[in-house]
Amino acid sequence: MRHKNETATSFNKLKEITQAIQAQKNSAQTSDNANTSEITSQSAPKPTAHAKKSALKPTKRAFSDRQKTTIRDNSKRGR
Repeated sequence: MRHKNETATSFNKLKEITQAIQAQKNSAQTSDNANTSEITSQSAPKPTAHAKKSALKPTKRAFSDRQKTTIRDNSKRGR
């Protein structure tokens, strides 16, 4: 029984310490965010467009198949 009580007590102390550390990190992070928001408002925003790394690039065959389909559809419309 004594072992369980000691474990619970040490766990509670550890939990308090962890919460205190996280509170410090969060307050430091919000002050950092405030600083960066001031900096970003001074500089012009840079639009960036990045393709996904996992984006599929069409192969030559897929492209030619798509081209054939388009040509076939266009020829049907002309009739």
